[in-house]
Amino acid sequence: MHLNQLKRFLVVAAAGNLRRAAQQLNVSQPALTQSLQALEITLGEKLFVRGARGVALSNFGRALLPRARLILNECERLNADLQDVRSQHQAQLRVGVGPYFTRHLFPAAAAQTLAQFPDARLQIVDAHTTELAQMLLEGNIDVAFCVHNPRLDAERDLQFEDIYTEKYSVMARSGHSLFARSRSSAADLSRCAWIVLDPQATAGLLVRFFEERRLPPPRWSVSTLSLSAMLGLLASTNLLALVPRDFAQPDVAAGRLRRVVGHALEVQGRAGLLTRRDAILSRATEALMQGLRLVCAEARTRSRRIQPRDIVIANAAQLREYPSDPANRPSK
Repeated sequence: MHLNQLKRFLVVAAAGNLRRAAQQLNVSQPALTQSLQALEITLGEKLFVRGARGVALSNFGRALLPRARLILNECERLNADLQDVRSQHQAQLRVGVGPYFTRHLFPAAAAQTLAQFPDARLQIVDAHTTELAQMLLEGNIDVAFCVHNPRLDAERDLQFEDIYTEKYSVMARSGHSLFARSRSSAADLSRCAWIVLDPQATAGLLVRFFEERRLPPPRWSVSTLSLSAMLGLLASTNLLALVPRDFAQPDVAAGRLRRVVGHALEVQGRAGLLTRRDAILSRATEALMQGLRLVCAEARTRSRRIQPRDIVIANAAQLREYPSDPANRPSK
């Protein structure tokens, strides 16, 4: 098997057509076909199913796709690392970060790592857990700091290390009528309109919460994929939302948002470090991971002073970051 064969395989898989792929690769179609056939002979399996409109990946081809990307990305990474050694630079850190951690925890750990490795080059990808898992499998990032997704448990090539518990609370703008009283009941919440991050998973959890208390589920006025949009709408409307506490802390501190209490609707779940089991990590990446462990440990110590008495526990299958992420939001 040659790297050039894998490169051509990936181009054909993306193009879905041998003629277009040959044009992109600047080779003749017969030469491209011969290269694919040689790869199929080496692997002993058909990689494509040929049809009237082009080619589609076979089952074996779909299994090979992420591995081929990983192999080529690792080769590129090796060349980049060797060049860094030659130029006396630190290797590049490629890190995925879940959206809830872009404003807290991760910045502190990243700052510590950059202070320890001043020549390091840090590349950050902001995405939800399933996207980050795919990037890890393909070698596009080295580690991810994200919430847990139960689907990851079946992925043998990945491992998840719990280092933090996320907590979600009901929040509203500071001038909301609910704050005319010190505490709000579940019945009060059911009469309000809400924003949900996802109309299936998040709304489903909320429906169960109210139905268990024999209350009508509230109306979902807004569904959004953006945490920033959610906070902006909360601050300027009378809507409610289940929001990650740490992410909303700057808005709470500025007086734009307040936590609604008295109703028992609090959600928590797992968060931590996601890596490939066979990954060989640089010293700088290891330092960043250790920094995240320490920052999370400090945050846990601080949070122990505030322990809600009634907490609804939800796993990542009940809350998710984005709709394309079929089940992965623990909470804050």
